Amino acid sequence: MNSSTQDSAFGAEAGRQLPFSETLDSAELAPVALRASLADWLERHTPVCPMIFTPAFSTTGLSCPASVFVVSSGHWLWLAEEEDGTVRICTAAHSAIRSIELTQVLLQGCLQVFAANARAKILFNVVGMEFFVAAVQKMLDAAPAVPVEQRGSEVAPSSLGGLSFKLRSTLTDFVGARHPLRRITSWSQACFAGRTIPGGLLALTDRHLCLLREGLPSGEDEAAERDLSSYGKEIVYLNRFSTISWTCELGENLATLAISVAGTAVLEFEVPETDLAEVEALLNASVV
Repeated sequence: MNSSTQDSAFGAEAGRQLPFSETLDSAELAPVALRASLADWLERHTPVCPMIFTPAFSTTGLSCPASVFVVSSGHWLWLAEEEDGTVRICTAAHSAIRSIELTQVLLQGCLQVFAANARAKILFNVVGMEFFVAAVQKMLDAAPAVPVEQRGSEVAPSSLGGLSFKLRSTLTDFVGARHPLRRITSWSQACFAGRTIPGGLLALTDRHLCLLREGLPSGEDEAAERDLSSYGKEIVYLNRFSTISWTCELGENLATLAISVAGTAVLEFEVPETDLAEVEALLNASVV
């Protein structure tokens, strides 16, 4: 195993205890309970990035099983060893992925992959974040792209100048570095009725509708609530070739949007009402 980790947690103390994810060179290095299933899958699929092993972890209110995550050119696999020793096997084609969510809050990282009949959720220490980012990029690359005549022009770099440093760098590193941005719209952190709404943006590529949000702090830290930008981030990629739909509920100065993919609720987020028209225009443009 090659050791490398990711750090992220609902609290700093839990984050320090989260397991360090490592890469595996072969199925023989996986936990005994997972080896046979992993070896069988590898006979039919060739990994396009390092296989990732994450040890089991459990503490008050937070736990995850020992697991192996693998990505090939056409499929992904997540094997997890349950507490009773049984093995959970989740696998699907990249074309069947409905959404991918990558989150970092303080010391805790989380990757979630949703497909029609498979779902993976991995908690990890953020030190090895690059392992999961590399796997996600391979899955994004494999998604179908809209026809050339529907793509539109690329967003000019100058259009990103008004974004916060965190949103701009996250957008560049996790979306725009490999996939041209066709359209973006953003909103700033705001306070309504005593609540802080994180800043965020929607971005459109040839393959995905992407939501980026600045992470929320944990606990009741009033000082932290005044500045969410020092905390984590959330990135959600929605497959444009799945059926994307949404509803909007208006409140006082605030709009709550709920997005579904292929009829399944995927995420909900809030934006200031003043930004709603541009947000809905980008959502409409995302429909293939």
